Amino acid sequence: MKWHDEIKDAKKREKEFRDKGKEILEIYEGKDTPFNILYSNTETLLPALFSQTPRPVISRRFKDEDPLGKSVSEAGQRMIEYLQDTDLDEYDNFYDGLTDVTLDALLPGRGNCAIKYESDDEVTWERACVDVMSWDRVYYGYAKKWSKVPWVGYEFYFDEDETKNLEIDHEDIVYRENEEDKKDT
Repeated sequence: MKWHDEIKDAKKREKEFRDKGKEILEIYEGKDTPFNILYSNTETLLPALFSQTPRPVISRRFKDEDPLGKSVSEAGQRMIEYLQDTDLDEYDNFYDGLTDVTLDALLPGRGNCAIKYESDDEVTWERACVDVMSWDRVYYGYAKKWSKVPWVGYEFYFDEDETKNLEIDHEDIVYRENEEDKKDT
């Protein structure tokens, strides 16, 4: 029950922020707005904040003669460059993901993404991908500064079959039939 209470408190703390964020997105989308200055302003700011994928730079801290260190830093840099360029069906590509996060930061005021690492059991393959989290499906424990945030929670929607494989208490699951809830599954 502790986590139910924590999440309930987080939703209560941020209710005004989330309601205002939804209003702002409706204005941005042009609902009931004959001349949408927010859209044009946002489309001007977006490329100023994020216009291209950053280039990773991995180098040795000390520039001494260390051929192994040099090889490792080059391999690390090449790996990150490859992972940034790789498109996978189940994830946003790096550029589109960061564009979406920047747009969420401009409009409702919070952009969220995670870099998700996956591999098989034998580590014969691995990948790191951008996983964009919807601004209104992220919850935070209370703190006055980021380094003190005790927990971060992400809300996901699963269908009934998907929940059978989860290692959770199935009595706590609520299934919804609302079409709005199914959009981002």
